[in-house]
Amino acid sequence: MNKLFLLVGSLWTLLFSGNRENEITIHGIVKNSGQEYVTLNYQPRFRGALSFEGYHTAGAEIDNKGLFSLKTGNITDGAEYYLDFDKKIIRLVLFPDDRLRIEADLNNLAESIFVTGKGAGKINVLHLPQFDYKLIDTNLNLDEFVTKNQSTIATRLALLEAIYKKQPDAGIIADAANRAKLLRIIKDTPLSRKEYEWLKADTEIQRYLISDYISATSAVEDYGNSIINPDSALFSAFKEEGYRNILNINHFHFGNAIDQILKFEYIKVKLKENPQLIFKEWNTALQDRQYSKWAEAYLKSRFQPEVHDKYYADITSWLMTIGDFDFDEQSYQYLKDNATDKKYQQCIDAFKKQLDIGLNDPIYNLGTKAQELDKAGFDTLTEHYKGKNVLFVFWSAQYAGSSVVQSLPVINYLQKKYGLEVINICIDKSEYKKLWAARIIDSQWKGRHFFMPIETNANTLDAFGAKNIASFCSGGAIYTLLSKSGKIQGNISRPTVLTKDKLTEFLK
Repeated sequence: MNKLFLLVGSLWTLLFSGNRENEITIHGIVKNSGQEYVTLNYQPRFRGALSFEGYHTAGAEIDNKGLFSLKTGNITDGAEYYLDFDKKIIRLVLFPDDRLRIEADLNNLAESIFVTGKGAGKINVLHLPQFDYKLIDTNLNLDEFVTKNQSTIATRLALLEAIYKKQPDAGIIADAANRAKLLRIIKDTPLSRKEYEWLKADTEIQRYLISDYISATSAVEDYGNSIINPDSALFSAFKEEGYRNILNINHFHFGNAIDQILKFEYIKVKLKENPQLIFKEWNTALQDRQYSKWAEAYLKSRFQPEVHDKYYADITSWLMTIGDFDFDEQSYQYLKDNATDKKYQQCIDAFKKQLDIGLNDPIYNLGTKAQELDKAGFDTLTEHYKGKNVLFVFWSAQYAGSSVVQSLPVINYLQKKYGLEVINICIDKSEYKKLWAARIIDSQWKGRHFFMPIETNANTLDAFGAKNIASFCSGGAIYTLLSKSGKIQGNISRPTVLTKDKLTEFLK
């Protein structure tokens, strides 16, 4: 598994997705969305990896007053989701049975957003500027990074405690520039114990970021030639007794924290072999062939079984869903032999089965010669739809995966409302054809599907503006409109931008 670590109301329109398990509802009123549809997308740790609860993206129409409503099930407890408004997104950490009401002006999202209802408190806190989650700033030197990180954590914990304990007169609230919003959170959306514990844990794991900072900077910063001292204050957060307090890694912040911990703990192992190990050798030490085997044992002995299981389930499903067919067998077998909770195995087994038999599925009928396009086949296809308004969904099974499937609610909406014919064409290497079938069947993606191998279609899409077919889906997916009059509008990055005004003008 060495490669594993190197890859490393009448106004409301209700649309349902999935079943009713772990159900949530969201009602919203948004200004300046500039679109007619919104989707609720799941954010896994690895792009395109499986949702083990079986979440399928939900969507809802936004009416002319900015109102929308959606209900969906199969939410992963504590994971991150986001409402996609094309140019703006609203991030939501969701718990099962959340009942949210969102108000926001997308032209001034930071100042305007406020959420009420069950589970709203955690979301309001996360949208405070004090809780803006920053990536590592490599422009800071080591001392500056440590000082800033410690200060940020201390401020967040103090503010969080004041909000949770409903202390409006606490200095950290009284002196805040956004005091009015803080008071409103305390009064209207007090934090539950579960919300408080989640926010506190999410804040405290930021202490482990020093590991990633060192990985990013040790080769080029002055401290790189210093000997690593694992007992220094720099690594004071890394205590084994605290690791078992991480209960799950459903949110990607926690999964990343596990990686940060593993890096440091293995450096301690390498220091026993070489007490003179310097920071500049940090990344080289982590490339040791023994690292992956050591990590398996360490995770199993030092962390909760759920953390160990989900860590390897995430990686296994990711490898499988990007088409790493050779290597996924190793991680798959490890998970099968060592996981305590077999729910992950069942989900992965279902996808693995589709990889094996999906092209022969009689319902989807994807393995026929007619479903694979060459230039002549594509020309015949476009000729068949001549005189009709067509939306082509060009996607890559390897690089888009579930991010394309997540767009289906809005595609279905455009198809029904504007009479668009929708043609889904996967552009990929021939070796990923079985992945194409598995993606479609696993997501229950009904529609007209075709597979276009890169190897035999170098010039097939020239009329659609592609310089070369290999880069056509470099972002995962792209959309093209072909009007009944023969006009082409390509390079549409997301279908949510296709509003009534834009479509009416183009399609007339």
